[in-house]
Amino acid sequence: MKNGIFMVTSFTLALALTVAGAAAQPQQEEQKPEEQQQQQEPTPFGFDLGTQEQQPPAGPTPEEQLAIEELMREDNAQRRLDLALQFLENYPESVFRGRAYATAAEAYRMINDYAQAIEYGERALELSPQDAVTMIIVADSLVESSLPTREDYRDQLARAQDYAARALEILPELFAGMEHRPEVPEEEYLRQQNYVEAQAHAVLGYVYFRQRAYEQAEAELKQSIRLAPDRPNPMDFLRLGYTHVRQREYQEARDVFQQCVDVIGEQARGCQQQLERMEVILERQAARSGGSQE
Repeated sequence: MKNGIFMVTSFTLALALTVAGAAAQPQQEEQKPEEQQQQQEPTPFGFDLGTQEQQPPAGPTPEEQLAIEELMREDNAQRRLDLALQFLENYPESVFRGRAYATAAEAYRMINDYAQAIEYGERALELSPQDAVTMIIVADSLVESSLPTREDYRDQLARAQDYAARALEILPELFAGMEHRPEVPEEEYLRQQNYVEAQAHAVLGYVYFRQRAYEQAEAELKQSIRLAPDRPNPMDFLRLGYTHVRQREYQEARDVFQQCVDVIGEQARGCQQQLERMEVILERQAARSGGSQE
């Protein structure tokens, strides 16, 4: 989701790095739903991630340190990917390799190369099994790349559900253990934490949508929207609206699409199109109802 879901590995310094702009610290390591017809952009998490793990006894070389700092400063997805792959080639045994794998996974996700995002994300998770943010990246890549025509469709959705649910279980503990910097307001930490949690709910909501568990999808997508009011994602609104459409709840769907347009504005073209569609459907329903009463 570009306005929404995704950057890499375990999470303790993630929020502090986002706020303070510091370099990342070392790490040890049925058919596609109708919204897929909408124009989608890559979906970065929108923040750099740190690690909960302790600095290993043997520190990196100065060249290694500079390389990882350059990698974490890079904003462009393709350049970030190039730097991550170069780092892994130059320093295959580095204590930072988990960070590099996770960064590569995030970059692959941003350019919609889901297979590579899954592969590199799972390599990162082998080194950092409690890395909740990479779990969300992998979960999102799994559900985005799942195809109903493939034999592994249900299995892929189940894996995505498992990763997203595990991330939601892990995040509170990671947030609680995070060291807060005195120069960063507490409300900023809370805002960033809510945003990260929102991404897990968004992915889980989409998994449920694809599984046709619409009530569960509705609950998760509403939670995602509620947690990140200052960073609204039109895809969350679209998918929430579609959960109502699939249940023939056209007035509720219309209200969601209207909220999307009101909150997001000109960037909510997909929501505007669906809003107009719902209004036509509701007008026809009203006309039929009026005619039957005559």
